Amino acid sequence: MEVVRSNFIKVIPLLEAALKRSVFVAIDTEFTGLSVVSADEPSLFDSMNDRYCKLKRTVKEFMVCQFGLSAFVKDSEENRYVAHSFNFYLFPKEQGKFNPRFGMQASNMEFLCEHKFDFNKWIYEGIPYCNKEEEALVMDGLEDHINKR
Repeated sequence: MEVVRSNFIKVIPLLEAALKRSVFVAIDTEFTGLSVVSADEPSLFDSMNDRYCKLKRTVKEFMVCQFGLSAFVKDSEENRYVAHSFNFYLFPKEQGKFNPRFGMQASNMEFLCEHKFDFNKWIYEGIPYCNKEEEALVMDGLEDHINKR
């Protein structure tokens, strides 16, 4: 199920119900890029710490444009699992002092195009989000706006 700004509130109860019944979950993310420099390319010889540091650098440079979550519910009668999948389009929204910048990598954009990623839906219907530091900027902007009245 595609989850966008216009149906987000309606989908939350379905997501919660699927998660409560699930035996396990799987997640997947699509980024606007994958590596900042060639040294950040994954290697079979990376330690867990090395891989984590490489991924952390990538996350700071690029953004998640789609977040997928599948909740697997056991169907004991049929002896199978049923997947309830949710694909969230994510796009940050400019709010006061918060006007995010992010990098893009040509190969990632080509990959997304080849797999029918809807860029219009991403930008126009993407669910806005921010981290704690970005939230502080938004809140500062709101306080400034309120204090100017």
